[in-house]
Amino acid sequence: MPARTVAELGRGTDSVAYLVDGEWVFRFPVVPNAQRTLRRELALLPGLGRALPLAVPAVEHVGRRDGQLVFAGYRCLPGAPLTAAAFAALTSAAQEAALADVAGFLTALHAYPAAAARAAGVAEEDLVGAYNPQQRDLHRRLGDLLTAREVARLDAMFDGYERDHEPGRLSPVLLHSDLKPEHVLYDAAAHRVAAVLDWGDVSLGDGDFDLAIIAMFFGEGFLRRLLAHLPGRDADTVLAKARFFTAVRFLQDAVYDVALDDRRALDDSLVRLRDQLDVV
Repeated sequence: MPARTVAELGRGTDSVAYLVDGEWVFRFPVVPNAQRTLRRELALLPGLGRALPLAVPAVEHVGRRDGQLVFAGYRCLPGAPLTAAAFAALTSAAQEAALADVAGFLTALHAYPAAAARAAGVAEEDLVGAYNPQQRDLHRRLGDLLTAREVARLDAMFDGYERDHEPGRLSPVLLHSDLKPEHVLYDAAAHRVAAVLDWGDVSLGDGDFDLAIIAMFFGEGFLRRLLAHLPGRDADTVLAKARFFTAVRFLQDAVYDVALDDRRALDDSLVRLRDQLDVV
């Protein structure tokens, strides 16, 4: 049956998404890496969805041509992005309930068996996710785009993190790795956080990386309130790690922009990285 309406939902460097008939979302990968990450989502999300308290995309339609993924389609999930304005408009009680929803989601996500995630193709990643040893010299892949002082600052940052937090002793957990407001849907009718979208950056690593992304996009005040719903987490330690992980995120972005030869995006990533180096 032909579609009645088609509207573009969003377009990134890797894929484009359309809303069809106001009911279906269809995603089309546009670069080879998006083919890889979409295959991984198709393998991971059915089992993961059953383990999480919030909804995730349940793909019902997959298009293939000559062995390549052309599209994946799923029913539109309820809710609207949990932006800063949307969160601020909630009552105090509704805000606390939303924070509890996010905390419950993170607890279940990070408890998902790493072996099951690995079987679906999830691994520690070079250009997404939390710090791991293969990223130790990531900044050297930027060549002469960084000054000697900036390279030394990054070396010291990595040394300090490895000394203070001993990342090699951590057991990696499943990460969403991109928990920004447009990926967290709040259902105003149900008065709850309802769904989490866009699992293309899923990886294994330190669970505090997801908290760092939340701090980056929702603010440190939101993160401090969220930590009250995550007992056992020391706020000062998490925030210190979050600042380091934010610098790693911007470094990842810059290296990715170089690989894509996207000079405009690279300039933006380098500005954010340099600003963050003054904070860490």
